[in-house]
Amino acid sequence: MKKGLYVDLSGVNDLGKIRFIRAEWWREEARAVIVRYSVDGQPRRNGLRLDMDKKAFVDPLDDAEIELSPDLVRQRTDEIWNIVARARAKDKAFASV
Repeated sequence: MKKGLYVDLSGVNDLGKIRFIRAEWWREEARAVIVRYSVDGQPRRNGLRLDMDKKAFVDPLDDAEIELSPDLVRQRTDEIWNIVARARAKDKAFASV
């Protein structure tokens, strides 16, 4: 099995109690990436799937203690998408995307 690829998301501003850690994918052609994050400093076991075609999270941030503005979620989603797209564009498989 091929080693997973990832990009660090420590430069993304926190979203309330949420801190984004990294985005991971296992195949160059993967259209979804897994975004690892923590809440109040506690890493979540499951990440969030980010659909790179739709520029949207497939999984909701549905923690009962977290109230999030849809505008802030959209801003962070766009920011993460841009970071991942730039990292993947450096790979020749994505150079034409």
